[in-house]
Amino acid sequence: LYFFPEARATLLRSQFMDKIASGKKDGLIAELSFVFHRIDSIARHALVFPSSGAQLKAKLGAWSPSNFVSCLGTMAEAEQLQILDDSPAAVESPRRPEAFYRFLQYQIDKELGKGANAKMMDKISGVDFISVNEFISQSTAPTTSSTRAMTVDLYYENFVDKGDAPKKPPSFGEVLYRTLSRETRLRAFNKSSGSYETIVQRKIATSLPSVLSLSCACAGRKEEDGLFVWRGNSMGQDHWLPEKVEIAISDTGNILVSEYVQELDSGTERWVTHGKDDAISNVVAEILAKRKGHSAQRMRYELSSVLSLVRDDLDRNIPDELVSAKGDDKGFFGHHVLHTKIPDSYRKRTVDSQVDEANKFIGTPQNPDTVVSTDDKDAIEQRAADASVRQDEPGGWVLFNGFKVSNTSVEDARAFHVEFKEPCIIVYRSTASEDDGHEVETQADLPVDVMCTRSLTNNSKSEFQAMQKPNTIPGHGDLVAFDAEFVSLQEEVSAHTEAGSRITIQETRHALARISAVACKTKDVVFDDFVTPGEEVADYLTRFSGIIERDLNPKESSRHLIPTRAAYLKLRCLVERGCIFVGHGLDRDFWTANLMVPANQIIDTVMIYHKPAQRYVSLRFLSNFVLKKDMQQEVHDSLEDATAAFELYETAVELKRTGEFSKLLDELYEYGQKVDWKLGIE
Repeated sequence: LYFFPEARATLLRSQFMDKIASGKKDGLIAELSFVFHRIDSIARHALVFPSSGAQLKAKLGAWSPSNFVSCLGTMAEAEQLQILDDSPAAVESPRRPEAFYRFLQYQIDKELGKGANAKMMDKISGVDFISVNEFISQSTAPTTSSTRAMTVDLYYENFVDKGDAPKKPPSFGEVLYRTLSRETRLRAFNKSSGSYETIVQRKIATSLPSVLSLSCACAGRKEEDGLFVWRGNSMGQDHWLPEKVEIAISDTGNILVSEYVQELDSGTERWVTHGKDDAISNVVAEILAKRKGHSAQRMRYELSSVLSLVRDDLDRNIPDELVSAKGDDKGFFGHHVLHTKIPDSYRKRTVDSQVDEANKFIGTPQNPDTVVSTDDKDAIEQRAADASVRQDEPGGWVLFNGFKVSNTSVEDARAFHVEFKEPCIIVYRSTASEDDGHEVETQADLPVDVMCTRSLTNNSKSEFQAMQKPNTIPGHGDLVAFDAEFVSLQEEVSAHTEAGSRITIQETRHALARISAVACKTKDVVFDDFVTPGEEVADYLTRFSGIIERDLNPKESSRHLIPTRAAYLKLRCLVERGCIFVGHGLDRDFWTANLMVPANQIIDTVMIYHKPAQRYVSLRFLSNFVLKKDMQQEVHDSLEDATAAFELYETAVELKRTGEFSKLLDELYEYGQKVDWKLGIE
């Protein structure tokens, strides 16, 4: 969906709607718009990151949209549509993305409601169908009905071997033709004649969308249930799935489907058409002639995205223990990958914004202690120069395979001759649909009133509201000491192989439980909020966080309690205002907050007090050794930890000024190794 220009633009604009920006709007599109904003932010700042080793390449990490996942997990609609992993009636995992895609299309249009963006997904993806049921005896008038679908299921019934002589494998164009112009025959009771007769059921497409989404309806099933056609190569072409198709609907309702093929032997490229000019029945033609608005249509499409299932259970390198742990009762398991074509305008916009951010960094004085600082200017300048050369290159194809993202080709996207790859969703986009006019300014700031929240417990304002006004909130270049505490929503599940190695089957998933920020200039608390997760908590991690169940219960808490979305908006507001965050181990905090913070807005004491190729030192140990503060208690307090991190930073700045910091660092590591990094031991 991110690569649908219309969807991306609409959802990015929606995050500035009053109810969403204020945190008062529940629903999925708010979280989805924040995911899109995060993708844009990471892309825009991709050049302004520390270097990876001796390479000039920026060091970027993976991320997870956990807030979106949490929101999805609490939606009744998602449970009813059987797309959640823990649902007892969940759709089988191979085909679950198809159900999820349908759900997203429906839910986006539902939440967008009325107005200029009403039925946005339906407008770009909706296909009208007319269904006509007619007894071949024609003893009764045919019955008709109309439906509209945003995703079309491919139909294989005409090509399934029913025990007769083996059929020639169909081409993709034939399958698509039979999908859009379907005809089946069965026996049904005719009230007019009082007997069972043969009835012809026809379902015919009567409109064409700008984005054609096809549900392949065969992943995880037997070869004879539809997969076998994807393995074929009926016309001697390079791949069964064509890169281009064309669909024509005549004014009488007749459908023709053409596919663009390249023959392997001769290299000849040609269009092959399926269907006949007079294939439509007179009954259907007469019905369509009476309908208003029906007219001839023709649309040419190019392949845009391919979502596939990769069968991990067929990989001989996968340990049997993992197959047993993750597989179903048949030993089946796999993961999904996405091949997608990046629109040319997306690439240009992204590269332009990257070069712009890099040049701003190079031309603006930077705090020397941020994660990426003046020491990285040469590398960033070289990255910007390299990117500038590639600004006019086309978008090309990209493969998303878990956390691995790599360039690929349309040929790889189209290849289904290998047994480990099975199709799920195919998206074609009209060559006539331009993405111009769908650009949106994504750097607009959130309103500062997102900082002013009322407690879920008693609707009271924060005791720190004086620091949450436009004229008191920290701004560009201001240092803000920050720390967060977490709770666990999902425990890790692991297994061991016969060789003794450990395999993670289900990863731990955390959520924010408390966020604390202090304005370093004035030492005033900006906020100290407890955060209630939208999901059930598996472990409050009290032994580390100090959080207990009552703290996050709106009916019992004595804390200033806010929802996860309000916490996200507060932090993002400070990011967009240009604040520089000071903390210890901030990567994890921002990961869990689902927030992208530019590297030149982070000062991390875990990096400052670190020697190359040595272990990282905990905040507790640093505070005891450097600040001589007794932080020997196991329980963390985010307000205390934020303040301690800033004091450590101030100490480092002063020691660097006097030339004594290196000595302190040597003494720190010498002492730590002596006591095995344990406190209270001499």
